[in-house]
Amino acid sequence: MTFDTREFEKLVSRYLAGSPVLKSILKTVYFRIFRFFGRVFFPAMKSPIPIETIGAEGVESFKGYYDVSPENDNGLIFVYESSNSTAEKPSSLEQITIAIYRSSDLTHSVCTTSTKAFNWQQGSRAYWLDGERLIFNDYCPDKEVYIAKIWNVVGDVIEKEIDFAVESQLGKNKYLSINFKRLAALRPDYGYFAHSLSLPLRSNHGEDGIWIVDIESGKGELVYSLDDIISTSSSSFSEETEHKLNHLMVSPDNKHCLVLHRYFAKGIRRGRLMLVLLDDKKIIEIPTGGIVSHYCWLSENTAVGYVNDASGILRYYHIDIASAALNGIGKLNELNDSTDGDGHPTNVGGMGFVTDTYPNRWGIQKLIYCGRNGDTQALAWVSHGIKYCGESRCDLHPVFCAKSGYLYFDSVFSGKRRLYRRKLIF
Repeated sequence: MTFDTREFEKLVSRYLAGSPVLKSILKTVYFRIFRFFGRVFFPAMKSPIPIETIGAEGVESFKGYYDVSPENDNGLIFVYESSNSTAEKPSSLEQITIAIYRSSDLTHSVCTTSTKAFNWQQGSRAYWLDGERLIFNDYCPDKEVYIAKIWNVVGDVIEKEIDFAVESQLGKNKYLSINFKRLAALRPDYGYFAHSLSLPLRSNHGEDGIWIVDIESGKGELVYSLDDIISTSSSSFSEETEHKLNHLMVSPDNKHCLVLHRYFAKGIRRGRLMLVLLDDKKIIEIPTGGIVSHYCWLSENTAVGYVNDASGILRYYHIDIASAALNGIGKLNELNDSTDGDGHPTNVGGMGFVTDTYPNRWGIQKLIYCGRNGDTQALAWVSHGIKYCGESRCDLHPVFCAKSGYLYFDSVFSGKRRLYRRKLIF
């Protein structure tokens, strides 16, 4: 008979469910012990392919979320940098730096600017408009709104400001926007903290939701309100239920968008994965069992996500857009059934994806390649220090740049949050 540590942890967790303070204390002590021995017995980093560090010496650097490549077609790379420790909550800092590097020189920046709209998970939602211009979020104290700025990094000049914050790119000339003040209140990992006015979270569902913003005119249109999203559910919500939208990801053909509808009722968080049509006014709920982690598009017709199905089985599934069905992924059951299951999948071509893992009890995270039929290959192992936790945790958030062949990821294995890259070779 073997001792199953995972089952023991689940048993203790259920036993202490009624004592959240005691549970938190014991959990912290338990994992500190394992993390200590993890540093003793495991290397801080292991990769068969050399990795490169990106960012100036003496700062912490990161690229943010896994749906946007920091590198453009001209070999310019945007990097978020902070001279303060990112082990602190982002709300404790007033601003951070956005620096531009050439792929040929990863330690000396070309130019820099700053922003007050940021968090450690997604940065400022920056993305490249073209080979010279970067769009990113900032805060306008005069209007008390979060805005998008277009920065020409070649001329080092802010060309334009738009009164809608960026959430996700929609083609070359438009983007989707959401309410980051609502996220600050309900999910601070992804919200911004420069504003001071509180937001009425339960009374303005008809005026909050998803905007399509035209970059040239700077005008935004509320195309889907929270009321629209909420009304598609077959379940009813109490007046005390709080709602938010997050993780908008547009399909490669710009016709659809996946969005996560999170709602909080009596302290319990649930999630719905929604498919919204951007050409036609239609919302489709993907039939998950209420647990939705992360997802990405693999093609115009297929996405991949870590969710549970209607019967409660939690794993990676292919999501068929035409039928809104969840389909298992071949041999990937071996990954799904391990502690390495959940992560942030990013498309690397050919219906394959690379995902990361959350730190295990020893503090080890992995980068894992998953092929079309579910074959897996570990690409790297890195350690995660316990001082980076909660809002300040460091998910690897892998993202692939197809033109250069580099896989970018964040990590704290050196003791600081830093941006790294390595060639993706199978």
